[in-house]
Amino acid sequence: MYKKIDQNIFNYFLFSAMFGVSFFRTDKLEGSSFTLTTVKGDEYVFTSANAEDIQELVQFFLDGLRRRSKFVVALMDYQSPGEMGGR
Repeated sequence: MYKKIDQNIFNYFLFSAMFGVSFFRTDKLEGSSFTLTTVKGDEYVFTSANAEDIQELVQFFLDGLRRRSKFVVALMDYQSPGEMGGR
């Protein structure tokens, strides 16, 4: 079900493409996992014995970058109220 992907997948993501990261526990034999979600809705699941620590670190970096960023990512086109009725 999951595609095997290269460990260096983080090198391909821009900060602006990352929407969020979440942690969840799995079977003790597998370790725990975290999911990286992009603004397009793609999800990448990573499993590691250190998944919780990695998720916290990635979240820390994302939060810090968002606080210092001067840009936004639009998830949908904006239409002013005057434009909506004319179509």
